[in-house]
Amino acid sequence: MDDEDDFFYKHDSLLPYKAEVEDFNFRWLRGGKARLRGLRHPGLYYSHRVRLAMRQIPGLKLVLALCDPLGRFEKRFWLYHLCEVNAHHPDPVIRISGFGGRCFTSTKAALEEPWLLRPIAFAAHLAQLERLFGPEEMRAVHQAHFRERFKEVFEHLAHFLGVRPTDFQAHRLNHHGGHRTDLCRNASLVVDLQRMMSAEYQTVEDLLQSHGGGFTAPQELLRRRTRCDRPEELAEEPMMVVPKGRLVAV
Repeated sequence: MDDEDDFFYKHDSLLPYKAEVEDFNFRWLRGGKARLRGLRHPGLYYSHRVRLAMRQIPGLKLVLALCDPLGRFEKRFWLYHLCEVNAHHPDPVIRISGFGGRCFTSTKAALEEPWLLRPIAFAAHLAQLERLFGPEEMRAVHQAHFRERFKEVFEHLAHFLGVRPTDFQAHRLNHHGGHRTDLCRNASLVVDLQRMMSAEYQTVEDLLQSHGGGFTAPQELLRRRTRCDRPEELAEEPMMVVPKGRLVAV
């Protein structure tokens, strides 16, 4: 499992072309059927067509890494909608006008422009995954679990996938510290936006309850704490977490 695999997003057809299936099977089956393989893409949960396709894959096991809905919104806003970031974005379309045609100077814009929250409205998508896959086929963990109980969570997921952990190095990637936007300097705005995302928060709680495999909702989630409540997250220098270990197929 290396880069993100966009096999399911080559087109919107209900069924893939025969050549695509043959190429996919060749890449996944080379080296012998006993070898464990994985596919990762952050958007797999988002498409109804892809969810139904995954349901048809025999022996498939899913691992969902769940994050704080508000943190997800703020990061996306920072990357695609904040004017001062848009000005230096490598994509000229976003650099000129912002993702979706507009850029904003404050996260308060979401209170008057609800469409800004639409990309992180994942409650219905995760609810369908919960219905499609039982706890023996899908496991959900929260990012707080990784921060607080990494070794225990890692060994739990290894057992779920049918592999054994040995020495490894895992880096914290795609992390950006500091005050990315004005959000963490406005406590009332945090509360207002979390209220608008109540369905997402509840769905994350429900999914951990049904598919957490013993890892229930962390206090961070139950108390609606965000990166704004973690001083180390707001430090100007991004944090790097480097626990040891690696996955090896049995």
